[in-house]
Amino acid sequence: MNHLRRYEPLNILNDISRLFEHTVAPQTGRFSETDSSSLENSQWIPAVDVKEKKDRFEIKVDLPGINKEDIQIAMENGVLSVEGKRNEEKKEEGDNYYRIERVSGKFYRRFALPETADEEKIQANIKKGILEINIPKKAASKSRAIEIKEEE
Repeated sequence: MNHLRRYEPLNILNDISRLFEHTVAPQTGRFSETDSSSLENSQWIPAVDVKEKKDRFEIKVDLPGINKEDIQIAMENGVLSVEGKRNEEKKEEGDNYYRIERVSGKFYRRFALPETADEEKIQANIKKGILEINIPKKAASKSRAIEIKEEE
């Protein structure tokens, strides 16, 4: 069975980052050894769910507070890229911040699609801060019996 997997570019910085993350947070399950979609131009990594259904692959990306105009989805050489940015809120004079945890800046995720993915029919929509990308599967080629003729 073909599976959707993250695109893994050969990049020594990603390898070092993965080793560091595995050492620091191996028990959290948040970081995957095969996840190299957080490239050096990313400032944060949105959470992603990937699911295979009978007729399609489904990717859900948590992007709260991001407008659709700030998201780009591209397909090139079997790799689906999702990138964008969350703009930083302007701080008002006189506001005292004690803690800021919400991250702003650029994000970038890439996924290598299996051969069964129909790249021409990919659809995406965003609702309540969740980007959903549906990637239909190509119709499976059916096997057929071939008659053997006997020559005399």
